[in-house]
Amino acid sequence: MRRVITKRPHNLRRGAYPSNDRRFSAFPATSSSRSSVISSAADRGSIYLRRFSTRMHTVSSPSNAMLSPFLVDDRKASIKSKHDIEVDEAFMKLLKAMSVLKSSPVETQMLNLCDAYDESQSSNNNKAKQNNTVSNPEEKNIVWDKEETLGSHENSNVESRAAAFEKKRNRSINQQVQEAMFSKRTKIVIDILNESMILPQGLNDNMLTRTIHYLSYNHVRESFEGLKYLVQRCKDQGKLVSLDIYRRVVEGMGHSKIKPYDLRDLGNEIYLHIRDSFSDRNAVIYQHILLPALVCQMAMHRDLRINQCAKPIVEYMIAEEFPLLDPELYEIILKQANLHKVGHLYLPFHELLTELVSRGYKPQPSTVHNLLQSYYPYVQNPDSTYAILSAIKTLAMDSASETNTSLSEYKIDIGTLESISMASKRCAELHTLVWDLVELFNYQPTECMFEDVVLSFGRINQDECASKALLDMENNGYVPSYALMRQYALQLSSYHKKLVHLQHLLSFNKDGQYLSTSAMNCLLLGFGMRKDLDSAFEVFEDFTRLDLTYDDNTFTFLMESLWLSVKDQAAPDDDDIDDVLAIVETIIGSMQLAGVESGSRFMYEHMKLLCVLKRFDDAKMILDKAITNRIPVKAGSIIMISTGYLDRGDVESAREVANLYAAAGCGATPSFLLNRIRNSAKMLERKQGE
Repeated sequence: MRRVITKRPHNLRRGAYPSNDRRFSAFPATSSSRSSVISSAADRGSIYLRRFSTRMHTVSSPSNAMLSPFLVDDRKASIKSKHDIEVDEAFMKLLKAMSVLKSSPVETQMLNLCDAYDESQSSNNNKAKQNNTVSNPEEKNIVWDKEETLGSHENSNVESRAAAFEKKRNRSINQQVQEAMFSKRTKIVIDILNESMILPQGLNDNMLTRTIHYLSYNHVRESFEGLKYLVQRCKDQGKLVSLDIYRRVVEGMGHSKIKPYDLRDLGNEIYLHIRDSFSDRNAVIYQHILLPALVCQMAMHRDLRINQCAKPIVEYMIAEEFPLLDPELYEIILKQANLHKVGHLYLPFHELLTELVSRGYKPQPSTVHNLLQSYYPYVQNPDSTYAILSAIKTLAMDSASETNTSLSEYKIDIGTLESISMASKRCAELHTLVWDLVELFNYQPTECMFEDVVLSFGRINQDECASKALLDMENNGYVPSYALMRQYALQLSSYHKKLVHLQHLLSFNKDGQYLSTSAMNCLLLGFGMRKDLDSAFEVFEDFTRLDLTYDDNTFTFLMESLWLSVKDQAAPDDDDIDDVLAIVETIIGSMQLAGVESGSRFMYEHMKLLCVLKRFDDAKMILDKAITNRIPVKAGSIIMISTGYLDRGDVESAREVANLYAAAGCGATPSFLLNRIRNSAKMLERKQGE
């Protein structure tokens, strides 16, 4: 006959755990939860007391009625030995401990019962060994086998009791974190998650995943810490974490409200965690999926410091040659370039575009055009601009070949190409690519583009290409400007060998594919800048032999070359001055024979030469002639002649020339010139008075 007490202890508290336990004190105990707690406590009590069932006997006296909670088997009483029936001191302690069953907390009751039973068990074993007088060895062995069997049975009971207790506790933790998430008590969820990561057994995998998802929206740092704990747990079990959990954490960076510095550090941690955790050959697919998503979230952030943290990730993706699993995600990253207008400083968008195009993906034309505009003014990094233009050229040609239509989708406007040409004078390869795009899109090259090409090739010593560009410029109806030819002549004058090479190329080329009046003018001025007057006149004489026509720049450069060779002489004598004037007359006579009229630049160079030779009166005559013929006069020529008169002491002539400012169309006479004339007049009067 078995009797079980069904009366529930009256002194159980509202929770199953002490009130000072922070994990569970935050939740109110409802009627349903209170009943579940009491039933769980009763279950644990039955586990603690079941281990004594093999040692208890039926007690019929009223004083022993308190033994009824134990499962007593009356049939075992008939086979017990005599020393088992005796009630020793330890068993009396057990009875005493059981007498307070209804007045102490459940946990204390169970522990007291366990201690009392352990002491009684050890005492009974000692007495059994002392009173063992069995003479037959077989009977002796039977006694010890019984004791060993009883010990193993007790150990198994202890282990099952601990497992059941742990299961109940884990079930309570999972239930409470679920209730906290339902009531949106985020702080409690974080506390339970932190405690669960410390304890050997905490939240189960399912509830831990739900907790990570819950915290990923506004508490991405805590969510990532929980993710790392889950990864380590799964690694110990020999399995991988679900990819969706990582995606939730990565997407949580986009709407996280933590500080930019903390978010930047968190992004780096996530990147290093993904890179190091999934570097194996079987798990590298996680990198191919998660790192582009991480770059997308960091590139879309409004803080530029966070955008810059995505740069090493993109470089790693390009270096490792990630497969193109989600091309639209890469295009979203490219669209962020137009947002900040400084794309190349924060992310290598040009390299990313090159990779997409090389893999056969075609981004939208608007994405490509915005990306190109974000690299304006194009002078900071010409290599990046070259990569983008190369990708656009490939896209345009592929689109035309597939659809047999025009190139209007990826067509770049001529203004953008001209801006790139102006900003990249030091990169001849970029100029060549711009020229290819001009021809591909059926544009007419502008004068500015021709000038940029000439100077670009002249800077890298490709004089053949520069001469060919000058010839194409003339064939397209453009006249090379005076400033362009002077700048290209300055490049030629840097080395004498360049001048000799270009002279040989222009003078002895039978095809004439490089020969033009502009190229010969640049060569003439180049020799003049090196003060090689004989070579300059030799080039001038080759005009007739090569059947080239003179222009105003030819005689202007020749006069400037003569001035450069004379201006550094300290005090030329009369014979030298006469020789120079004779050369000037020859130049003017050749100019009249060629039918070229004197322009403002030629007159300016002529007046400069006469001022160097101290022929101020002749220079004034040329100035009067220019004003009479309404030829534009440079203000510098008036200042030069006036100051020459002052240096000679002719104040009246200086004042007369200075008063020609308004007549020459140069505006009012500058004050510094009038003050100098006034001071010179006072000094002259002072000397005459002395």
